[in-house]
Amino acid sequence: GVDVEAGIYTAEVARRAFGVVLGDNLRVEARETSALRQAIRQERLKTASPVRRSPVEPAARQWPVISRPHAAVEVAGQDGSTVWRCAGCKEPLGTTHESYKLGALLRVTDFDRVVDFPFPGGDGYLAKLLEYFCPGCGASLQVDVYCPGFDDEMVFTDLQLELG
Repeated sequence: GVDVEAGIYTAEVARRAFGVVLGDNLRVEARETSALRQAIRQERLKTASPVRRSPVEPAARQWPVISRPHAAVEVAGQDGSTVWRCAGCKEPLGTTHESYKLGALLRVTDFDRVVDFPFPGGDGYLAKLLEYFCPGCGASLQVDVYCPGFDDEMVFTDLQLELG
């Protein structure tokens, strides 16, 4: 509610972008916010597609955390093996030899569908949003902007770790 009161976001943007439900007094409605966020995660699981899932040892869910280089992603390891995991539900996303994004679900959305104002000149936006979600719980892991006219391929690697 503080950001809405300050004029940074509207209540509708808070709802759509962050899954926050505000009451008439601009206070967060906890029960409604929780229900909305659960519905958003379920919708992500239904509408996003796997990028490329590599087999990961199921026991990796229990491995100790080595690092948390990203708010939604952590690195866990045991006996010299390391994996990317969702920091929320501990779903293994793949080995750290590849990008965690390859083990995520991906939804590609035209920028025109998420922006409330037209592109100057009316030609439409070139950009697409690449939204990566945890395949276990539907949490948002990363959002990238991709411009097909400028990049030949979508880039899946943004973090590379050197683990000692």
